[in-house]
Amino acid sequence: MCTLALGAKRGAVLVARDLGPTDRIMAGLATMIVLAGVLVLIAAAAVGWFIAWRITRRLVRLAELAERVRSTERLDIEVPTGGRDEVAGGSAPPWTRCSAGWRARATTSSGSSRTLGMSCVRR
Repeated sequence: MCTLALGAKRGAVLVARDLGPTDRIMAGLATMIVLAGVLVLIAAAAVGWFIAWRITRRLVRLAELAERVRSTERLDIEVPTGGRDEVAGGSAPPWTRCSAGWRARATTSSGSSRTLGMSCVRR
């Protein structure tokens, strides 16, 4: 918008320009920004879900195995211990570290699996 003064007591001329094309461009740009934001949000959620799944999948498997041991009271269930995380190596479930003698006593004992598990951990 431009204003031009015509002099003393003669007034002024106001020149205006149609902003329709500019408004349309801005509306299209706003739509593109919203769509890009939604796509980035979806991509970030997918990456976050994938990372969480990769971190927790072995822990979920270990929890399932622990539940199976609890429900069946079987101490001979194979537990995978390979890897480089908290599930591997020395952090394997206590029932995988029990001695053969303890397992023999555990199978003849009438105690619950919880009591047996605590006995193994205390060794």
